[in-house]
Amino acid sequence: MQSSGRCVSCDPERGCHQEGRGSVTERGDRSPRVTPGEVLRRVKAVGRCPAITQREHDHHDQRRGPGEESCPFADRHVSEPGDHLNKCYHRCESGRSTVPLARLHCIPTVTEAPASRRLDNGLMMHALEARHAPVISLWVWYHVGGRNEVPGTTGMSHFLEHMLFKGTPKHPKGDLDKLLARYGALWNAFTSEDVTCYFETVPAERYPVALELEADRMRNALITVEETEAERNVIVSEREGLENDPSFLLGEQLQAVAFARHPYAQGVIGSKDDIKLMTRDGLYAHYRRHYAPNNAYFIVAGDAPAEELLDRAASAFGSLDAEVPIESPKAPEPPQYGEK
Repeated sequence: MQSSGRCVSCDPERGCHQEGRGSVTERGDRSPRVTPGEVLRRVKAVGRCPAITQREHDHHDQRRGPGEESCPFADRHVSEPGDHLNKCYHRCESGRSTVPLARLHCIPTVTEAPASRRLDNGLMMHALEARHAPVISLWVWYHVGGRNEVPGTTGMSHFLEHMLFKGTPKHPKGDLDKLLARYGALWNAFTSEDVTCYFETVPAERYPVALELEADRMRNALITVEETEAERNVIVSEREGLENDPSFLLGEQLQAVAFARHPYAQGVIGSKDDIKLMTRDGLYAHYRRHYAPNNAYFIVAGDAPAEELLDRAASAFGSLDAEVPIESPKAPEPPQYGEK
């Protein structure tokens, strides 16, 4: 899959440039909140799910072995793997299966090491063949989050995450939703203190589409003044919604007390004042500094050989230029001589 062909140093809005907590999850209007811990919990839960076999989503698959039963929730259409996973997860958490023990099957434990490759532009890639379902899940992790912000710019990484759903010159806003929805894909993102992550789960044959999307928005995201102003209101509203939760306020205060100097004290979503003062140019500069192949990891697992998954990813990301590495702000904590 080829990149969009645009000059990677060009800003569609301003012209060309020479410059080379817990997590906050987005896409709430399209997908449920997902964090790394939640992903792990769901994987473990589905691993205990009764009667899950390979390719349980496709109830037309004739390749099941003798005696293998489908998951009791596998009567969903194949284009709804996320719904099926959620149903299995919630059912397993309840611990009240009515399936006889003799019919229980679990997803096989993955023991082999993933295939790995580093591209010339610095992108580190890991791939794992997983034949449990006819889908592929890919994750792009950027080494940028709340720790890369200073007072006055808190919440910038989270704000920028919103902006990467606004499209590119090749994939305008709205087209991405329609395209992925047509294929029954799930996609979302989250920001934490240390990373920002974007991920999709797509039917295996649509893997190239998801690759093209992620490679394109790694360097070609449209960040306009108009969209910045519109999204500012969304994020302020998100912040105000969190403030209605006492546990959020408590966690925010605890984090501020625990860290005297480190950016971890600031939280991920940022202060309301900083969100209101965020500028389009500041967001774009943050994007150009941190969204580059040499500041990212690409992780993929799914229904294809690992080397094939890596080959396709290399074709999509290999032509992108690296950026000059940027160090995170240094703010060592002072010695702690007593209990806080």
